[in-house]
This record gives sequence, C-alpha cells and structure tokens, in this order.
Amino acid sequence: MSEGASLGDFKSIMNDLQPTVIIAPHLDDAALSVGAAILAGSLGEQPHIVVVFSISNYTLETPGTGDVEAVTRTRRNEETTASRVMKARVEFLDYGEPLVRGACSDFGDLFNKSFDPSTDPLYDQLVDEIRKIREGLQPKLMIFPLSLGNHRDHILLNSTRLHLLGESETRIMFFEDLPYAGIMEQADIIEAGSSKGLKPYAVPGVDLERKLLLLKTYKSQLDEFDFELVRMYHDMRTSEHLWGL
Repeated sequence: MSEGASLGDFKSIMNDLQPTVIIAPHLDDAALSVGAAILAGSLGEQPHIVVVFSISNYTLETPGTGDVEAVTRTRRNEETTASRVMKARVEFLDYGEPLVRGACSDFGDLFNKSFDPSTDPLYDQLVDEIRKIREGLQPKLMIFPLSLGNHRDHILLNSTRLHLLGESETRIMFFEDLPYAGIMEQADIIEAGSSKGLKPYAVPGVDLERKLLLLKTYKSQLDEFDFELVRMYHDMRTSEHLWGL
C-alpha cells in the first residue's frame, strides 16, 4: 500500500477545486499519468488538458526521425480521440519536442537530472504562456508533472509552476509521471515528492483495464512494454496519485 492522504481527503479537496487544468508536456502524458482519475470524473467535469510540446517527430516506428508534419498530425489526432473518451477538453501549444526544436541531438540528452530549466531558451516564454492560461481559464486547480524520470521537458514545466505560487488562489499539484514511474521503486517516488515538501494524495480512479483500453488509442506511441509499466505502477501504488501541500 502507498503512503499518503486517504481517498476521502482527496475528495474533500476536490469539492472546492474545479475546474482543473492539466499541464501535459507531451501528447499522451495526461492519459498515462491521470487517465484513470479523468475517466472516473475525479478531476471534475471536462478537465482542460494543455499539451505544451505538441509538435513531434517521434513514433514507435520512427523514433525521433519521422516527418514532423505527418507525425504531429497523427499524434494530435490520437490525443483528440483520447480526450473525447475522457470527456476532457484539449489545447495544443505549438512548441516542438526537444529533438524537433534542437534542444537535444540524441535520446541520451533527453533525460538529465542535473538539467537547469532556467537555461532553456523557452523558459521565460513558457512561464508567460502558463500565466496567460491561468489568467484566461482561472482554474482553481492546476496539475503539473512531478518530473519523475528526469525528462527535460517535464523538469522544465515542473519549474515554471514556481512563478504561479502566491500569485492567485489556484492550487498547484503534481502528477506522478508515467511510464517512468513504472520502473521506479515506491520509496524513490515517495522521496521525490517529499523532497519538494509535498505530500501524496491517492486519487479515486477506475479499473486498470479501462485505463489500458484508453491508452491503446495511442497506437503510434505505446506498446506492450509501456502497458506493462502502467500495470506495474498500479500494482505498486494501487491508484494514481497527486502531490500537493
């Protein structure tokens, strides 16, 4: 069993925290990390998913080498289909993934625990974009990646939330990044959240098989290995978790 607040605690938080905005680094991150919660309605009606890095050249068949226009079209269609199943709204920001925008030269550079997000040329622009989203939608809850797995885009978006703290009544929480969390020990997940001064909340969700059926929408991105990581995560954590104060 995982440590943290009870399902009752989370439900009491959500009573006053709607609507919800989910800041997703990539096309599939929201469904992977909080798909069960969205399907169950635990994040309120029609949560708003903002996919930041929605221009891509990555598929399972062309990892980082695909035609950008064709891959982006395919992946956005998958995300749109999944959002309909989740009864969520989806918005695409037109930023490229690292291999598209030239932030990395190969996959080895994508994951770097020591990456300083403030050095990224997009940092200030992303802070402004997310501020505008908050001001426009006025959500009571925004969910960012916890940045498990140390993907540079997840670290970058995790850091931008620092500029929102204290600026409004919007509550900031964080999702446990899948599929990366599926290869971690539970103690390491707990340490990652606790080290930021946060505590975990188990989120009411749906049965795992329904979530896996949703994830099969992402035919260009996810395979049996990814599904197994999701199964391993749910076996370990028993439900999706959000972290917050």
